[in-house]
Amino acid sequence: MSTAGLFSSAQHDLEDYTASLPTSERVALKFTLCLPGASRPHGSWSRLSRFLGRQLFYLAIAVVIYGIFWAIRQENTNLANTLVYTFCLCNLTMLALENLTFLYFQRRPLYFWLVYLALLLALTPVMVTITTAIVFWLMDRPGGSFWNYLGSGWKFPSIATITFGIACQI
Repeated sequence: MSTAGLFSSAQHDLEDYTASLPTSERVALKFTLCLPGASRPHGSWSRLSRFLGRQLFYLAIAVVIYGIFWAIRQENTNLANTLVYTFCLCNLTMLALENLTFLYFQRRPLYFWLVYLALLLALTPVMVTITTAIVFWLMDRPGGSFWNYLGSGWKFPSIATITFGIACQI
């Protein structure tokens, strides 16, 4: 049996199972599994809920990153800088790539990943520069120029942004 036939068979079995459920359970299951016909909440509460959920996820990422910095060099860790970098880079990455989904969404896997990775690699220097500027002017003016600050601190935010962007697509 081909994979298309197997998928079609499994989809019909799932549809038969969901049809046998009471309405409230059917709607919840379809929403959870992102099945066709699932009613999704619309409006500002849904967007706010999704936004706040993401911020909680980004906070968890910031705590892990801060823990890594603390374990390596305890005297040079700054929680505020870590929070600003993490929230800015995660939100900028998701905002930029979600607005460009029309370029890669619902394409063959090879095309999807080639375009997605090209966009991620092209946007990462821009996002890191913007975020580093925010940190430089709001949080951490070390006395040197912005370009020296960016030149000495671009590597980890870039690697973290690329890692985050790839992990969010897997």
